[in-house]
Amino acid sequence: MSESIEITIEENKNRLDSALAEILKEKGITRSRVQRLIEEKRVLKNGKETKASEAVKCGDKIILNLPEPQKNEILPRNFPLKIWYEDENIFVVEKPSNMVTHPAYGHYEDTLVNVLLSLNIPLSNYQGKERAGIVHRLDKETSGLLVVAKNEETHQFLSRQFAERKVQKEYLALVWGSLPKDVIEVSAPLKRDVKNRKKIAVSNDGKNAVTIFKTVDELKFLSLVKAIPKTGRTHQIRVHLAHIKHPIVGDFLYGGHPENAVPSDIIKKFVKESGRFFLHAHKICFENREGKQIEVVSPLPQDFVELLEIVKSYG
Repeated sequence: MSESIEITIEENKNRLDSALAEILKEKGITRSRVQRLIEEKRVLKNGKETKASEAVKCGDKIILNLPEPQKNEILPRNFPLKIWYEDENIFVVEKPSNMVTHPAYGHYEDTLVNVLLSLNIPLSNYQGKERAGIVHRLDKETSGLLVVAKNEETHQFLSRQFAERKVQKEYLALVWGSLPKDVIEVSAPLKRDVKNRKKIAVSNDGKNAVTIFKTVDELKFLSLVKAIPKTGRTHQIRVHLAHIKHPIVGDFLYGGHPENAVPSDIIKKFVKESGRFFLHAHKICFENREGKQIEVVSPLPQDFVELLEIVKSYG
């Protein structure tokens, strides 16, 4: 099925192709693909055919008509994946940062599902092969624990626990600055940002969202914080931390670039070159098919440890 994307340009740009590539990068659409779409007359600017080199102005309306995607075979990919827990129905893995959870446009060979298919472990097909075994997901840049179902019955069993908020999750995050109190509860409803569809925004008419934050370690420039989401909204932890003016380190979408104000070139360089934001799914608790409560914990990733050591050594 073909897809139509409508975009309102938010700032003046010298070239249409580069402007669209920047806006659509999260969808895996590159500048060269934008140029091909323009050549195929699949892109309209203010209702008219256009050129890649044309300038765009704030308020311009762009429509992209994407062709029907070709079906891509989901192939196994060998990758050293940590398995922290396993029984006959379930296993819990650690997704590394910068890995997409399941195949989507632009990512058919480098996802967690590709890796799972290489393990020779049974996987639920409850949601099809493209989401084989996947009960819940993490953002690409977020590392940490994911529960995987081996069969359809277990998949439904786990999905009910997530839907009923019986699964307890804890995250660790490096955030800029220090929380106003050691423990803080943020209750701020969330909805899709009307100006930027890639973002979620706090809004009075959004869905209820609650997160508890606890300071684990307070350092110069940043803090290590535990986040306990009481609801499961998209980007919830990231948006709530940005909302209280303590965005996650490296989360340029919601936090901008606070590292630019840090008087340490080493810290700035590490944050900008890390290729991730510093959010880690640290602990998860759920009930297995035998009725036993399972608690799985993943330690801080090495890049968290390295950044903390750099900050501690400053000054």
